[in-house]
Amino acid sequence: MAKANAETCSRCGEPVGGFGGAKNSGDPGSADGPALGLQGQMKELEAVAKRNIRNSRLLLGICGAIVLALLLTGWQVYSSQVLSYAVLEDVTIEQDPVAQNRVNVAFNVVTPGRVAFDRRSDGSRTEKLDEFSTPGPVKLSWTWPSKEAIDFRVVFRGGLLRAAEQKMLAVGDVSNAVDVVFSHGFNTQHDTVHRRSETELH
Repeated sequence: MAKANAETCSRCGEPVGGFGGAKNSGDPGSADGPALGLQGQMKELEAVAKRNIRNSRLLLGICGAIVLALLLTGWQVYSSQVLSYAVLEDVTIEQDPVAQNRVNVAFNVVTPGRVAFDRRSDGSRTEKLDEFSTPGPVKLSWTWPSKEAIDFRVVFRGGLLRAAEQKMLAVGDVSNAVDVVFSHGFNTQHDTVHRRSETELH
């Protein structure tokens, strides 16, 4: 019978690792094999997690840049189409009692900016865009030849949104009138930033 601490088996002559011991043959399936395999898998999972974090941060940065660009574009459009217009109060549009083809416009400039005057008659449209640089009351009159009703409107800013004052005017036969704009009143400091142009309406 072999001793418990014998280095070789007395029957077969093979080496033994002690009583109840197991020989380490270097096989991955031995005692150290599973431990090394788990460590490799954990390192691989850590590398994947780090890579996913980097990709998520990159994607978040790209999305943030896109949102910022959209916000800047929207602000530029809003500033150009809305904030550039003057804030007006007490806007009135009246037809001259003597000359039916003359429109008298009056308003008070609260915040300087652009004001658009738009009229449609006889199948054509004319727009006049003025820049008012100082606050104060303004009076304008616009005369032009027309045989049909006149759709006249003043476009300005009311707070944070664009607003318009509109009025339909009926006229008689005034085909010999001249198309001209007069400015009078207390505030006459304004610059026309767009030339009047007539376009046929379809």
